Amino acid sequence: MASALHTALVKELSEATAGVDYIVSGDLSKVPAVDANRLRVQLRKSGYSVLTCRPSLAKYAFAGTSHEAFAGKLSGSTTLIWGGADPVELAKTVTGWAKQVDTLKITGGSVEGKGLDAAGVEVLSKSPGRAEILSNIAAAILGPGSRLAGALLGPGSVVCGAIKSHSESEAAS
Repeated sequence: MASALHTALVKELSEATAGVDYIVSGDLSKVPAVDANRLRVQLRKSGYSVLTCRPSLAKYAFAGTSHEAFAGKLSGSTTLIWGGADPVELAKTVTGWAKQVDTLKITGGSVEGKGLDAAGVEVLSKSPGRAEILSNIAAAILGPGSRLAGALLGPGSVVCGAIKSHSESEAAS
């Protein structure tokens, strides 16, 4: 019975995380039940998936995937969190919760096959997210064009203004 249950849990975790490129793990064992429930509900409302499991289940579930090295480092109570638009958004959300709930401990993460420790997740949370990077790229692309347009329109408006004032002065005389 235990073996069938273990196999079913491993299969469920494997299917749930199939195609996931980034995961953050934490220890919620010392978090008060009310805070843990609030955290789970808020994360799910924000589009994240949350699952608490034994590290051995995660090791079996992630065997042969890009998260295999990360799963090998898991120990103790393990809560896996994944989802969202990009890994930076996930890291910012989880570290934000860790600051609100002192007993929530971030234990690590995995981004595109690279394992992160808790400090790595903290560094990731401070880097610019996908939306910020895209806006910076757009500004870099559009910046020279807007400066060029301003340079081209500037002298033209001066000439236009001079012609207009000259024509107004002739009309007045």
